[in-house]
Amino acid sequence: MSGRRCCVHWYHYQDFLREFEDVQPVVDEIFVDEGDRITCAGGAAVIDLAAYLVNRHNGSDLAMKGIRQVMLEWARPPKHLQMPLLNEFFEVTDPRIRQAVQYMEDNLGSPIKVAEIAAQANLSVRQFDRKFREAFGLSPGALFRKIKVRRAEWLLAHTQRSITQIAFDCGFADSSHLSRVFKQTYGAQPRTLRQRMADGAPPR
Repeated sequence: MSGRRCCVHWYHYQDFLREFEDVQPVVDEIFVDEGDRITCAGGAAVIDLAAYLVNRHNGSDLAMKGIRQVMLEWARPPKHLQMPLLNEFFEVTDPRIRQAVQYMEDNLGSPIKVAEIAAQANLSVRQFDRKFREAFGLSPGALFRKIKVRRAEWLLAHTQRSITQIAFDCGFADSSHLSRVFKQTYGAQPRTLRQRMADGAPPR
């Protein structure tokens, strides 16, 4: 794999960099097909890869049959984005801060407090706030809100969930709350952004 691109799960990006300096990790695709070698991020992406290979060798009808057998509606293409994280996350090497961000990601729909997140990282609230600002230039609370907005944006673009459901999934009080935050962040309502992204335009 020397000099090759290799698809890895976003959570293991830094670990992969440390272990394999001559391989280029890819975290914005669910699997990478380079002809003679295919690498996959793992998890549910292995189903998408399996359907991709069945389609290549046996046709789309059989691939779709397999997808339906595992009770999915469609197979994602290779360049389908992994669930997004802030770009800054990939530069963070402190495992405690990475663990804290992961905890935020896992609890977007819950009203967790900064003290609870700090405890997950085995840091005092004061230490946690300082290290977070050093890593991201933001307070933990501000970063948590930013992650929620990014997740909501991604769900608008890549799922058919209702705006109300997306609001609840991402920890907003209701769809009106989500709409206000989107208007402040992107200058447009969620419905407008969804249509814009469906037409191939960037959200901002």
